[in-house]
Amino acid sequence: MAKRLPAPAGIASTVRETREARGLTQTQLGGLVGRSGTHIGTFERGWGASNARVLDAIAFQLGCRWALVPLEEAHDAQE
Repeated sequence: MAKRLPAPAGIASTVRETREARGLTQTQLGGLVGRSGTHIGTFERGWGASNARVLDAIAFQLGCRWALVPLEEAHDAQE
């Protein structure tokens, strides 16, 4: 079974912004990744969780990729 991951605010807001920039509704994106529009909306608000497969499918459908960045690099990028 795939591990469920929380929707951190950064990922959630990036999904929303990118989805909107691509002209997709939550329902349309949900259909592309095998989830409901409600699931996408809940995820975008940071209330839901998704597994790695769904996150990968969302990234693919939005023409993006998600990556693990070492905390030191993430902190340096914020400064």
